[in-house]
Amino acid sequence: MTRNDFFEAIKRKAELADETGAYVLSRKSIDLAIDLLEVSEGELGKRHIGDALQFACRIENHMGYREKNSKETGDYNSFIQRVTQQDIVGSDYLVEQITPSVNHVREMLFGDCEPPFDSIAAAVSWIRKKAAEPLSADIKTKKERGVKEYQRLRGLVISGEAIGLFGVSRNYLDFPGEDGFISSVPVVQQTDLAILASHAKRISEATGFRKYAATVYILTGLKPILPRVNTSVRPSWHELPAGNHLWRKNIVIEINAADLTFNELKAIYDNYRKDLGIVKKKPLNVQQARLYNLVVNKGGPPAKGATAFWRAIQKEWNSDTSNSSYQTWEGVYQRYKTIEDKLKNLYNEAPDQYAPKQ
Repeated sequence: MTRNDFFEAIKRKAELADETGAYVLSRKSIDLAIDLLEVSEGELGKRHIGDALQFACRIENHMGYREKNSKETGDYNSFIQRVTQQDIVGSDYLVEQITPSVNHVREMLFGDCEPPFDSIAAAVSWIRKKAAEPLSADIKTKKERGVKEYQRLRGLVISGEAIGLFGVSRNYLDFPGEDGFISSVPVVQQTDLAILASHAKRISEATGFRKYAATVYILTGLKPILPRVNTSVRPSWHELPAGNHLWRKNIVIEINAADLTFNELKAIYDNYRKDLGIVKKKPLNVQQARLYNLVVNKGGPPAKGATAFWRAIQKEWNSDTSNSSYQTWEGVYQRYKTIEDKLKNLYNEAPDQYAPKQ
């Protein structure tokens, strides 16, 4: 078969397998699957179509979904459109390690070690249905977890005292959305979705697989692929002892690939600079650092007597012949404000969505 004929055969088989049309394989996923099979199998024929489709589904699940707020979360995975034999073999090894745990979760939730759903669409439909159920309905089905515990939880729900215990926590279950983005639902303690979310998170933390991919593997058996790079932007507000607030934004980059290329590193580098807002911006130079330290050592800009303060700064600054001189105190002040704004932008200026609610 020619490559084009093989491609069309995979596409036809995929369309037959997915009657809903909600999850369509992209050309990129099919091409990458064919590339991987050609390396391992050589010339491809009809007997390889099933394997190629499975590869393409894995790659689509791996590369086809992005964070909805990727600018805030630092989802750089979409910039690395590459899957290698090393990625597949390494991922399969990790899947072997987690399979006993995955089987345990399936048996706990569904009474069987086999994947409960035969497609992502069916799994997502189940998640959305469970998320829409009232809390009491889910607890009713958990009597096998212990009669005493069941009665205690059931009593709390009936009496309306379960708000504190069963209130929506900060835990979320991630899963692939129909729109091509990663979706999530908040989970409530002791429910099926909470158990699934907890185990998917533990698997993700242990292996590096993304949480939504771990969810998919538990529910469908579709093996995840280890991202070549895991990244996250972590913004946070902190209240200091004096009552003032400090906002920090850190970018964490975890490299999983043993064969990461320079171009992939360059893509990560370019995008982390965008996230920090330092594209086309120069770092502080020696003169700027000196001026900032001079002002800070003098106690910082005063609330009163500002003109006298900045005139004194101008005079002391100009007395050092190694410094570039300022003709007016306003010039010194403006330069200091530029430095302060740059530092604030990097270390202590939160976008509105991260500001603490009053």
